Amino acid sequence: MKAIFILILPMVLSDVTINCEFKKNTWWSKIGELYQCELISNPSITLPRTVISSATGSHLSSMNHNDVKEFFSNSKTIHYIPHGLSKIFPNLIALHIENGRIKEIHQEDLKEYPNIKVLNFKDSDITYIEQDLFKFNTQLMLIRFWNNYVKQVYPTVFDHLNYLERLDFEGNNQCVTVERITRSDVLEMIKDIKQNCKPDFYLSFENLSKTLSDQNTIIQALKNDLTQKSSEISLLKAKFTESSAFYSKQNENLTKIIHNLMTKSQLTQNNMNQMFASQDLKMTKILNDLRNEVTHKGNSIEELKANITQEQSSVLQKFFNFITEKEPILFFIAVPSLCLLTIFNVIMIYFCCRNRNSN
Repeated sequence: MKAIFILILPMVLSDVTINCEFKKNTWWSKIGELYQCELISNPSITLPRTVISSATGSHLSSMNHNDVKEFFSNSKTIHYIPHGLSKIFPNLIALHIENGRIKEIHQEDLKEYPNIKVLNFKDSDITYIEQDLFKFNTQLMLIRFWNNYVKQVYPTVFDHLNYLERLDFEGNNQCVTVERITRSDVLEMIKDIKQNCKPDFYLSFENLSKTLSDQNTIIQALKNDLTQKSSEISLLKAKFTESSAFYSKQNENLTKIIHNLMTKSQLTQNNMNQMFASQDLKMTKILNDLRNEVTHKGNSIEELKANITQEQSSVLQKFFNFITEKEPILFFIAVPSLCLLTIFNVIMIYFCCRNRNSN
């Protein structure tokens, strides 16, 4: 705790008295003639937040500290922006600290000058202009960093300065080296500064932001693709459900048709079996009838043959007896004739039997 106190104590309690030459001066025609305190002493301001507690010097007739609107220093012993000037000169609108060894400026250094119109840090060692440096200095019309080493400028540091019409970075030989003296030119210059003087960390942040933006773009594209795929999947599911219902119905109908066909086929087979059985019965009956008829007719033929044979034998016997008794000589004539007659009868009987079998 003691070490911290020792470090902070000189930063807060270092009070400095300055000696001024008070005079009227026209440094920039835009704001006209101003009553000026030109620093003629060489105060040692080598610590940040060094407070100027008082100012000495002879005022012009009827003038006092309240009339001072411009502070000018050309001292090389000023390494930091002094604090407290606004309490000594409450109406200050122009602050010139030239030829100092100022390396850094912070928002807190300028906060006490809400009405400041001119800031001039010519011939210093400033390298970086931080974010929101001029947050409380919205009335600024002129900012001068002539012959410094500025190479990094926060891109939005000038955006809120609506009255800024002169911006001087001439002699920096870094990211920007020109002076602009009109509002339109200043706006163009600010664009160049944003492009060419970005801080390293800001570039890293931009690269990170771009990377994140690209990643977000890719993620969004993937989300969109996933959404589209989900929609397609939902559509396919709906079509699948519809097709499943359709094929299920078709399967049900096909099952019914097959069942009906099988039922009809079974009935047809039964009918065919019955028909074949009936036909078998009919054919069996016909065959039996034919067999009986053939048997019966065969018996009739045998009887007929027996009767014919018997009749022939009787006739022949009578004929032989007649011949033998009456005309023996005719025997030799009649015997061949009878043989022929017998053969004829046999042939007739054969054809008769054949015709009956055919019928």
